[in-house]
Amino acid sequence: MQLLRCDKPYNLDEVRKAKGKPRIAREDSRTTLYELTIRVPKDYRVYLEGKTKFTRRVFALNRRELQNEVRAFEDEKNDELEKAIAEYKLALESSERKALSLPVGEDGYCTSTLTEYAERYVEVRSHGSVSPETIKNELNYLRYINATIGDKMVCKVTSDDVEGCLIAIPRLSRQWGQERIKQLEENRKTATWAKKKKTLVTPLKEPPIAGSDTRRRKCSSSCGRCTTTPSRRSRCPRTRPMHASSAGCSSRASRLSTR
Repeated sequence: MQLLRCDKPYNLDEVRKAKGKPRIAREDSRTTLYELTIRVPKDYRVYLEGKTKFTRRVFALNRRELQNEVRAFEDEKNDELEKAIAEYKLALESSERKALSLPVGEDGYCTSTLTEYAERYVEVRSHGSVSPETIKNELNYLRYINATIGDKMVCKVTSDDVEGCLIAIPRLSRQWGQERIKQLEENRKTATWAKKKKTLVTPLKEPPIAGSDTRRRKCSSSCGRCTTTPSRRSRCPRTRPMHASSAGCSSRASRLSTR
């Protein structure tokens, strides 16, 4: 197994000094602040839930202390990697021993709920079939299914149920986003700088809303005849010199005037 290695320590004090920013408060003013980074190879990311790197900030008085911090950081992350690989292989072996058949009723139709069916589908694909990013996206989609039609049996799901789930996505996304923003705002109030200044510098931005109908907006010309995404504005008829219909009228008028 290839061991994880730390990159060259990044001197944060020099960077902040070059930008004209003050030093970060520390117990010993003689120490220097470094940022340690360990980049995870692509082959190991599946064991670490898709993580691409580990970072840590340390204070070091001299080169020997910095080397000790780097060595301790590498040993800790290598131990975590070994445990993650062992747990992954154990989970893979246990999943292979499970029965792959789904429960079937007397009428021959599947009796498992949509949530169980989708979770099994994601679990089967999570063992190296697709990238961790794909699994993360599919688990995010599964949240909306669980909140709407996840308790319905697969054999009884109708097109109306699917349509209702799609319609509920923007509402659920907005609700969860507001809850997350509220939680983050509460966490910000507990920060040291917030307690010291007793104010929040900038409010958090509104979270993006999921759903296909929330990803489109009117074109820049506000013609009211089309809706398009920013990358397809050139297709809007109002962004061209004239519409096809008006171009045809002008050409016919010019022909009549020459007669």
